[in-house]
Amino acid sequence: MFKKNQTYTSYREQLLKLILNLDASHQSIGLLFGDSEVLIEEAIHEIKKHFTKNQYEVTSIEASQWIRNDFILGQSHLFDPQNLYLITRCESVKNWSLWLKEFASFTKINRDFRDKILLVFKSEKIPESFSKELKQISTPSISCFDPWPREYPTVINDLARRYELTFSQDALETLIEANGYDLIKHRNDLRKLSLIFSQQSPQIFPLKSSDISTHLGMLRTEEAIKLDHFLNEGEWEKAQSLVFNLINDGEKALSILGILTFHCRNKIKIEACKEQGLALDQMIHPTGLSHFVIKNSIANPKKVPLATYKRALFVCKNADFLLKSNKITPELLLFEIIDTISQKI
Repeated sequence: MFKKNQTYTSYREQLLKLILNLDASHQSIGLLFGDSEVLIEEAIHEIKKHFTKNQYEVTSIEASQWIRNDFILGQSHLFDPQNLYLITRCESVKNWSLWLKEFASFTKINRDFRDKILLVFKSEKIPESFSKELKQISTPSISCFDPWPREYPTVINDLARRYELTFSQDALETLIEANGYDLIKHRNDLRKLSLIFSQQSPQIFPLKSSDISTHLGMLRTEEAIKLDHFLNEGEWEKAQSLVFNLINDGEKALSILGILTFHCRNKIKIEACKEQGLALDQMIHPTGLSHFVIKNSIANPKKVPLATYKRALFVCKNADFLLKSNKITPELLLFEIIDTISQKI
């Protein structure tokens, strides 16, 4: 069976049109459907960002729960917060036509209803009868199917902006060579590369092929996050055990080194802010880190001085030189970095 494709330009035009239509006071429902997990995720991200900026509260609800509990009861008032309801797994519910009729009756009675509803079907098609009824009320929709191969450089560049990354042409070619035309693999590599590069000096961007090639196709995103978590929690033995297992499983030492370097850089920024007596919210701008990341770092039960992280970062730079220029046991170099952070050496 052939996989369905669409032009990426069409997807972007539909996304803009849906946001503009939902902004209109008379339009309450929008629709996402398709089998591209990544493009559905990106559309949801853009829509949530837009409506959050406009003071909407976003609530995510599974379709079966939405239908069963009938969340829309009562009339909205002028001073009530406006809501964007994100209804997921809509493909698992069959009686959408009945819900739509009830909703139409509700909005006729409650003409001041200002909330927005986004229905998400992770499937190629939606029920035909429901589709016809949605068209009758001019429901804006976005079809989310993988783009054509020639469009992948543009798609990857757009996805990369979310992770504060930019790439040169040769880096884009390297990414496509590594992941082919699989958007899920590209998204996962972008997440991983953001852990390694997003907090570095702006002068490094756009990233070149030589910057990213050693980090592709290895070290899964969840393993990178797990390693950073162990370091943050002061679970040094677990961190070293994970590094040992990753090396034995064939992961590249330079990819693991990238995560260790990223951890040290972030800790140096946060510890420097703490020494200045800055409150958590005051640390966000100078560090460029999220509230969540800073909060978790401050809550670390194992206190490590700023000077220790600076020393560990120096060990990281030395390890980078040795890994690229010598045949040396990589886990020993990586263990030395963790031992330095834990103040064992």
